[in-house]
Order: sequence, then C-alpha cells, then structure tokens
Amino acid sequence: MAAISKRKVVLSESELQRLQAQILEGLEEEEESEDQADPPDDERSGLQGGVAKSEVRQGAAKVPRQGEEEVELTQVAVLAAAAIGSPESVDRIEDVTQLLFRNRGLKDLSTRRTVDFSRLAGSLEVLSFSNNRITDVRPLAMLASLVEVNLNFNQIVDLSPLFECELLEKL
Repeated sequence: MAAISKRKVVLSESELQRLQAQILEGLEEEEESEDQADPPDDERSGLQGGVAKSEVRQGAAKVPRQGEEEVELTQVAVLAAAAIGSPESVDRIEDVTQLLFRNRGLKDLSTRRTVDFSRLAGSLEVLSFSNNRITDVRPLAMLASLVEVNLNFNQIVDLSPLFECELLEKL
C-alpha cells in the first residue's frame, strides 16, 4: 500500500489568480454542456474513480450571480477543490484530506448531486466552507476525522451537529 503524503502548499497571489481564471473558463464550457444530458459525475469524467484533467478545471464553482443556478458540492467539485494547491493529484474522493470550498455561493449540503459525505468520513481533516450561504450543517456530522472546520460568514443557526465530530479541535 502506497503512503499518502499530506502536505499543505501555499500559492502566490498570481498563481491563485491564474488558476481561478482557468477554472472560470472551464465553468463556461460546463454550463454549455449541462444544457444537454446530465450524466453522473463518474461518467462525465470518463474515468472510474478518477477525474480527467479537463474535469478538474470544470468541477470547481464560482459565486452565482443574481438569477444563476445554485452551486452544488458534487464529487467533481470536491476533487477539483482538493487538487488546488496540492502537489499530488487526488483521484479518489476517499483520499481527500483537505477541502477548501470558500466564497462559492454554496447553500445546500444535501442536494441529490451533493457528494456522499460518508465517503469523506475517514480522511477529511480540514474543511473550510467560509463565505458561502450554508444554513444547515447536519450532513457534516458524519465526518468523524474532522480536526478543523471553518464555517465563518454563512447563515448557520445550529452548530450542534458538529458535536458528533469527536476529533474536532478548531471550529
């Protein structure tokens, strides 16, 4: 079994802006293709358990403007967000240890296309959903491996579901 390296990489402001521009380009392509059939995320990537490079670019989301569709936390979006700043590719949802999904307009963590949080339960240690529009954090209660969570600047009324996360040190 291969060892998984857990490293945090910090991007410079120019690198981050360049990456964001690439993601936004991919979103324009994705919006056009979503008007057609909406296959499951695994079929769209063309890989079993992985994500093609083009899908990584397309999987991330932006803050929706007035009248735009809501952002969903799909498997592709999670893998794309996990790949940002990571020195190694993350091909399986079960291998995601850090998820930074900030300022994306995310509102609901339990839509039919939302990633199955139970698949992240054994690996996800750091989660940031800051600057979104989340109101309900109940789906996060199953993330037993969470050590740090940032939910600043959301519309959450009840944080008690996070009390189930026994390893949680920083909220």
